Amino acid sequence: MEALFKEIATQYNGNYSVTESSWYNGHAYLPLYSYSLTFSHKEWDFKIRHEFRSSEFTKPKAVNLGSFADRHLFDINVSKSNTDFPNFEIVTPSFFAKLIGWGRTRNFKVKSSNTSLIRYCSNNPQLVAVCEYVNLDAEFSPQFIGVNKSRNYNLTIRYATQQKRVDLLKNLLDFLTQIPSIKI
Repeated sequence: MEALFKEIATQYNGNYSVTESSWYNGHAYLPLYSYSLTFSHKEWDFKIRHEFRSSEFTKPKAVNLGSFADRHLFDINVSKSNTDFPNFEIVTPSFFAKLIGWGRTRNFKVKSSNTSLIRYCSNNPQLVAVCEYVNLDAEFSPQFIGVNKSRNYNLTIRYATQQKRVDLLKNLLDFLTQIPSIKI
């Protein structure tokens, strides 16, 4: 993940930093690594924070250790001033919705009053690839919320995974860096 953050910082002339501390899981203090990346692209400001919480049960061959697995937490913020970009939300099926079959035909739904934005997001291959991870990782249930308040736009994306999933972040960044070019 560190290599990807460095690559993005170089590509967009951004700022990248890493801090190391610890977190208490109820039994022991474990390593906590925080990666921060900020950059601007076509007058939009991007802030990405990745928090890696190492587990006391980290094993290279273990795929799903449930509550004992590592945690990769992401908080992404994209903002722009003086824009009329519309509000929107992308909803993915929750754990219980998956049980009753909501996510079988569609991995996400776009909510917005702007039909052009709904059509664009629904057909965007990078966003479709991101939302396909809903079926691969039980904990992956991203939150996408874009709000325009007094012409100041803020898009927030939060998600957690048990594994690094560099390709997931790459697809998400490809989608996000296309946002300034969307014709609404």
